[in-house]
Amino acid sequence: MNIKRFDPVIYPQKLWVAISKDGKDMNGLFRHKKTDDIIRFEEYDFANFEAVVFPVSEVKSDYHGALIIFAKKKYMTCKTIAHEAVHAAGYMFKHIEQEIDSDEPFAFLTGWIADCCFKVKTK
Repeated sequence: MNIKRFDPVIYPQKLWVAISKDGKDMNGLFRHKKTDDIIRFEEYDFANFEAVVFPVSEVKSDYHGALIIFAKKKYMTCKTIAHEAVHAAGYMFKHIEQEIDSDEPFAFLTGWIADCCFKVKTK
């Protein structure tokens, strides 16, 4: 399993970026923020996805944030990273009940998330 946790420092959340074809190697590590259920990734259909984002809390630490899973490193293109970074930033803003009334904070967070994805891709 290739998973990395990042701390945005100015936001009270974490970001996890993983490369996993089906997420099963991460079973039991996260709770889904919408249901508070421990995520069993085999319940999700990853067959047609290059990447997917979940609003999560980590079971062992109870940190909240977003989990981005890329099926393969080759899917970590600029287009896909940008797309998933917007979803992750949206979940993170929703969690802190922050409206996207100014583009700058949202753009900053989205860029930071994209940079974290790029670090996972290149390391």
